[in-house]
Amino acid sequence: MGLRELGLRRAYDSGARETDVLLDFYIPALGAAVRYDRLAGFFSSASLAVAARGIAGLIQNGGAMRLVACPQFPRSDLALLASMDAPADLMSLAERAAMAALDVDMLADEIARDHVRALGWMLAEGRLEIRLAVPRDMDTFREGLFHQKVGLIADSSGDVITFSGSINETAAAWLENVEQFMVFRSWAEGDAELIDFSEGMFSRYWERASANVEVVPLPDAVSRKLISYAPTDIAELDLGEYERQRRTRRRTPTVQLRTYQEEAVEAWLAAGGRGILEMATGTGKTKTAAECLARLHGQDGKQFTVITAPYQHIAAQWVTELPQYDPILAHGGTKWKAELANAFSRVQLGLQEQITVVAVQDTAGSSTFLELVGKASSRFDRLVFVGDEVHGLGAPETRKALLDMYTHRLGLSATPTRWFDKDGSKVLEDYFGGVVYTFGIKEALEWHDPQTGLSALCPYRYLPQRVHLDGSELEEYLKLTQRIIYLLDKDDLESQTKLEQLYFLRAGIVKTASQKLRGLESVLDAIPDIRHGLIYCHSKEQMAAVAEVLHRRRITYHRFTGDEGTTPSPEFDGLTERASILKGLDSGAYQVLLAIRCLDEGVDVPSARLGIILASSSNPREHIQRRGRLLRRAPGKHEAVIYDLVVTPDPAAILDPVMRKAEHDVLSKEMERIQEFGANAKNALEVHTWVLKLLSELA
Repeated sequence: MGLRELGLRRAYDSGARETDVLLDFYIPALGAAVRYDRLAGFFSSASLAVAARGIAGLIQNGGAMRLVACPQFPRSDLALLASMDAPADLMSLAERAAMAALDVDMLADEIARDHVRALGWMLAEGRLEIRLAVPRDMDTFREGLFHQKVGLIADSSGDVITFSGSINETAAAWLENVEQFMVFRSWAEGDAELIDFSEGMFSRYWERASANVEVVPLPDAVSRKLISYAPTDIAELDLGEYERQRRTRRRTPTVQLRTYQEEAVEAWLAAGGRGILEMATGTGKTKTAAECLARLHGQDGKQFTVITAPYQHIAAQWVTELPQYDPILAHGGTKWKAELANAFSRVQLGLQEQITVVAVQDTAGSSTFLELVGKASSRFDRLVFVGDEVHGLGAPETRKALLDMYTHRLGLSATPTRWFDKDGSKVLEDYFGGVVYTFGIKEALEWHDPQTGLSALCPYRYLPQRVHLDGSELEEYLKLTQRIIYLLDKDDLESQTKLEQLYFLRAGIVKTASQKLRGLESVLDAIPDIRHGLIYCHSKEQMAAVAEVLHRRRITYHRFTGDEGTTPSPEFDGLTERASILKGLDSGAYQVLLAIRCLDEGVDVPSARLGIILASSSNPREHIQRRGRLLRRAPGKHEAVIYDLVVTPDPAAILDPVMRKAEHDVLSKEMERIQEFGANAKNALEVHTWVLKLLSELA
């Protein structure tokens, strides 16, 4: 991989949060390099150590390095430099100053000492050449020769980058380096002139073409001293220790698990590190999975982990939850291929022992991702696959991500069985080994934290609201029902295709029933304090009609369509547009969010405590996910209330017995959903009575 594939930034500042110039710049850049030229400031053990950071990749590539540095002359020698003519005398002063400054024992950190030793090895192997820049007058020295450090890195294809800026080269700079520098690229428009300038600057010093500076070869005595620090074999040095230290420093404290989460972890481990955790939305599946990974990371050996999520925003949440593993985010909008290739190279060089990738399901099943992962699999002792919202991986395209090479497999979902897809459900069961632990909504509402006394999920009341079709809607609905009845006994492909279309059309009438807006108004009238609400709509047209109702009532709202930006922006105070909207609901800036399906899965809205469902499908996953959005715990939240607007037939309008039976059958399936919603509600008996009364009317 070359320099231009690395996705290097234009500027680096070690003072910026979560920026590490070694991990983010030096290691990947020198990992692609075959030539490294550096103006290194003063010649000392510390400056050599800093100049050598990330050098392992250059060594692995068989690359070479040229370095120019200035000896630190004592004040007594500075006056002699201006009048000294004999080259031998100049070399003698330079040698004395360089010898005094070269002492690896002065470096308190073993990592820094190893990198000076690596330079000694390169010098002995003829892959490093050092020259000393000697100022010929006091002014040049006082101005701080090479105060602005310059580096040039070239790869095998001829691409070049140059970086220049302020770099701390003191002995303390190895782990706590202070750097701000700009990066220019030979292939970038407008950078060519700056590349030429930097190359010209380096060449002037290297070729001794400066009037006020004499550049001399590294004295033999200094060369021998530096080589004396070198190992016989470069493999004796652990040049990856800094990276491991950095990653260790980023690790977060171990999180205290709830008893049921600990049970889930133990169940998965007891099953050989394979299985699906079927846990209700809001019970901490991510935290439980993180502990599973932590248990594996505590074992010896190299580990490669792939975590898949259905959407980009859920993948981003995983990256936030696992900072200790420095996850690579893989989706169409990131430069994940270069990051992953660099990470594989670091593992091969011994610079790190684990890689964690969080990939959107579509990306994880792509040929590019599968090819990269497949080639690198032999480098690891453990290969771990985590499927969040695992039900999505049973589809024909996404199931391609389920490679046989993974030694450990963890599936997460509140609803792992795929709806009307026995084949896809069987694929997931066979691959992961079935469900090894279940903690459903009933268990989550009955379990109580021994410290707070609170249940895992917030208790809720479920209030179904009956709505009828108007005259024209009922007429169209009955026509479609007649056609459906006619096709029910036909099993040819054409009839089954038409039947699916008719079901879809009839469901659309129910979901967009005009009386639902009146029902919504009645619900709003019954709520004295409307806040932290979610209203689920069927379509953008219905959403617009609902927005008009809210506007008329002066209820503040915001649409949540799923198209919101997921990149932090100053426009939203450094948040993403999506996060800014959710924050608005949390703070009370918006009383209600309007959504279609984008709040069904993977969006955390813990403050939400009011739900109004205007439309829903018969897929149980949709109901469970929507309820889960409302049952997460939040400060001051003691109860959630869910209103469900249910379209039911008017018995007086359906006189034909065959039609009545057909409607009774359809309604019975709808009532199964309502019964399930009501079974775990605080008002379960009330819901059960409501359902029995409704069914008796159509009997």
